[in-house]
Amino acid sequence: MKPRYSKREEDYISSIIHKYQPPVVISKVRKWEELNGYPVRSVDALRHKIMMMGRDANYQEDNFTYTQLARVLDIDPQTVRNWGRSSGILKRKYPGSRMTIDIVDFRKWARKNADRLKRVDPDRLEWIMTAPLVA
Repeated sequence: MKPRYSKREEDYISSIIHKYQPPVVISKVRKWEELNGYPVRSVDALRHKIMMMGRDANYQEDNFTYTQLARVLDIDPQTVRNWGRSSGILKRKYPGSRMTIDIVDFRKWARKNADRLKRVDPDRLEWIMTAPLVA
């Protein structure tokens, strides 16, 4: 049986979970565990813990994969992929990385292409257009 998270571990994760992107949180927690004598948990275990604490462990606030953006907008992923490809907003942030859509680029595109977003729930679209960006 795997050891449970201590209150101190959970407090540490809670203190950084919304300050950093999930991969950074995982790295910081693993280093913290090693320095403080806790069992160093696997990346998958920490990813699961982050999700159980209410944060999508794959979500990146400044970039979305087309599938993530489709999930947020509650539309077919292929639609988002087509928008991204035709407009050029679907691109790789780093060579070899996943194709992503930068949120700022999407917002600019959405303002110019409101007619293509008629089938998107207005509340979902408002959230994506107004949610604060991570600094």
